[in-house]
Amino acid sequence: MKAIIIGAGIGGLCTAIALRKIRMEVNVFESKQEVRFAGAGLAISANAIRALQQLGVGNQVVREGKVLEELRILTPSGKILQRKETAIISPKYGLDNVAIERGNLLEFLMSALGQEQIVYTGKTCRRFEQNDSGVKVWF
Repeated sequence: MKAIIIGAGIGGLCTAIALRKIRMEVNVFESKQEVRFAGAGLAISANAIRALQQLGVGNQVVREGKVLEELRILTPSGKILQRKETAIISPKYGLDNVAIERGNLLEFLMSALGQEQIVYTGKTCRRFEQNDSGVKVWF
């Protein structure tokens, strides 16, 4: 079975890894000229770390990221609106909440895909049609 994934962001790469694990042939198409290993920091919750472990990158994310001991929501002036200790989750679920740079996470996901070229850049999906015999995509 074959699959086409539009977008080489976190969701697209995670989907590609998961489908390859069940032996599907996968191609990922990204509209930008390159996969950008940049972006803001991300807070990844323990349940998402568990999902990343299933994809083979969870331990690397925990090792390279920073464990979040608490979460704060602040006003623009810095006043704390809400504070939640997240370190108490680790013993309960056996996993940590982790902060990591988006670019690092994308690098881990690309590495998990392997050496075979399955991500094609500069390909903007214009439309697609699906029928009983398959899917046709226009770039």
